[in-house]
This record gives sequence, structure tokens and C-alpha cells, in this order.
Amino acid sequence: MNLFGDWFLVITSILLFTAFILAFIKPIRKRDWKSLSLYEAFIVSLFTEMFGIPLTIYILSSLGLPLVADPLQGHLLAALLALVGVWDLETGVTVVMVVSLLMLLLGGYLVVTGWRQIYSAGEPLVTNGLYGVVRHPQYLGIIIGTAAFLIQWPTIITVAMWPILTYAYYRQAKREEEELQEKFGEEYCRYKESAYDDSAFEVQIDTGGAELTVRDLIRGRDIDKEKPLKEGLAIKHTIFAVKLTPEATSNQNKS
Repeated sequence: MNLFGDWFLVITSILLFTAFILAFIKPIRKRDWKSLSLYEAFIVSLFTEMFGIPLTIYILSSLGLPLVADPLQGHLLAALLALVGVWDLETGVTVVMVVSLLMLLLGGYLVVTGWRQIYSAGEPLVTNGLYGVVRHPQYLGIIIGTAAFLIQWPTIITVAMWPILTYAYYRQAKREEEELQEKFGEEYCRYKESAYDDSAFEVQIDTGGAELTVRDLIRGRDIDKEKPLKEGLAIKHTIFAVKLTPEATSNQNKS
């Protein structure tokens, strides 16, 4: 069945996903509307190609790729991997649909649950439940959800837009953290230390008073107690943050 050219479905899909975001993420400030406008542009571009005009397929086919305006080949990740022999097209479409739908469910769960916690807590600073694990679950949910659409139906425009959208919500999250830290002071600082970030995980390691390197951590080397730990030493990565703390030394010293 060819769904291309179905503009009613294009408009309905755009309105549905727009209503979902507006219902659970309330844009108040100017920067909220800026991030939302990027999300909206992403959604419009996505569904215009998914159900309207498959522009990416036309462009790639004009460059010599054996693609046609068929809904199955609109799942470009599945189609391209089928072309190189990884799987047949039908299997690939099934795989990308299952993965992307699971990601969409996870993203939706983060957005909805984050909203419920904020508006049902009855207190100014929410630090428990989902917010005890992730500081910005709603923004993380948007990033995961849009990434799911990149897996399900990638287009030239959405692939180019997704890093910009992700960075916009990252910047917005950091600005909100600065405001919350200014408003709540030490209380929010303690919360930041205890909650995982959606862009970096912190792992407390009992070093036994020893100095560790990134190579030691990767190799799983036994701790050498004779090497002193430098005060406040922290090893950070774009995804993981490993914090080496001199406080947790008693267990190693007792052994």
C-alpha cells in the first residue's frame, strides 16, 4: 500500500505529536518556545516525507542508489542494509520498527512520568522517583523519541536537524540547572551530586586511597594502595563521568 501523497495523514500526525508535547511540556519562556520550534520543524519534516513526498528517496535514487518511492524503502536504514546483504528488506523493516517503537515508548514514558511527578509533587524541587535517577527526564524523552524516528524513517533533513535539536535541549537543561542552583542553593547542589545526568553518569569507586588512570579503569587493574589519590581527582567522558573519591577508603584499608 502506497501511503505517499496522503496529506490528511501528514497533518494528523503532525497535530498528534504536537499536542502530545504541548500537553506534557509546558513552554513558558522564550527559550522553551525556541526548543519547541526545533522539535516542531523536525516533526513537520519527518511526516511530510513519511506520508507526503519522499524527497530523500528521490535525491538518493538520483545519485544512483537503487531506491524507489515505496513505503518499505522509506525505512532507509533497513533498505540500505538490505542492499549490502545484511538482511532482506522485510526483515530489516521489522527490526527497525520494533527497535524504534520500543524507543518511542521509552521516550513517551519519560515525558509523561516526568510531567506527572512535577505537577503532583506539591513541592518546589522534585528530587525523588524518576528525578532521582535522571535530572531532565522530559528532555531525555524527547531526544530518545526523535532518535527513534531517525532509526524508523531517516531523512536528509531530520538527520541534519537532530544534533541541533539535541544540543538545544542540552543547553536549555544546563540553563535551568543554573537557575535552580541559584534559587535553591546547597539543596540543589546536593541533588545534582546524587542524581544521574542525562548526558553523564557518575560512578563512585572505592579506590582504597590509590591513584587510578583511565587505562587502569578500562583494564580493570587491581588498586595499588601505595599510590596516593589526588584530592578532587575526576575523570570525565562525554557519556560517562567517573569520580574518584578519597573518602571511601576504609574497606580497602581494613583488608
